[in-house]
Amino acid sequence: MFLKRFFSENGFTMIEMLVVLSIIVILAALITPATHLAKEKARKTQCINNLKQISVALNMFANEHGGDFPPDGAVPNTWMSHLFPNYIRAEENFDCPSHPYVGTLATGPDYWYQSGYTLDDNPQALIVGCYEGCHAGMENKLTIGGNVIFQKSATAFP
Repeated sequence: MFLKRFFSENGFTMIEMLVVLSIIVILAALITPATHLAKEKARKTQCINNLKQISVALNMFANEHGGDFPPDGAVPNTWMSHLFPNYIRAEENFDCPSHPYVGTLATGPDYWYQSGYTLDDNPQALIVGCYEGCHAGMENKLTIGGNVIFQKSATAFP
């Protein structure tokens, strides 16, 4: 009865409001870095999924072309045009979610590609990867064998 009468007659004091507000601000400050880390982890996982899709497409292409992976020319998206749309149906598979720019057929993919390999080459050779520093100074890189490696970049992406 006392609490009901106290809050209905007097309401909250300014001090009580400031204390509640400061607690909310402190909690928000604690949660914000955790959500940023969770978002980056999700972007990294999507990038790994993209590289796995590219790996399947590259292997399908090589199986149909005598074991040779797609050639790459002077135009940045040449290898991408060999895979899209016959082996990969969504252009989004060529976009690293952590990369600040979105790659398309017109501008080129967000991943680098090393041409000149065949299915018979060293399965640990790197063939596709993120541009340097996409994932906070780290990169996802795809091997010919289909494994995705997460390693430190040579330089950080601007």
